[in-house]
Amino acid sequence: MNISKLLFYASLLSVILSIGIWTGIVPLCSSETCKITAVFVGLWAPTLMSMSNRFKV
Repeated sequence: MNISKLLFYASLLSVILSIGIWTGIVPLCSSETCKITAVFVGLWAPTLMSMSNRFKV
C-alpha cells in the first residue's frame, strides 16, 4: 500500500471517527467537549485528502 492510499483511508477514518464522537458512540471526551472535538477531528479529512492527492504517483 502506498502513502497516497494510506492517507486517503485515513481521511475516511477521520470522517467516521468524527461522526462517532459527535453521536457519543466513541467515548473520547467529556459530554461538554464532544461536539468541538468531533469538529476538530472532522477537519482532518480535507487535510489528509489533499496530502493524498499530493503524494499520488
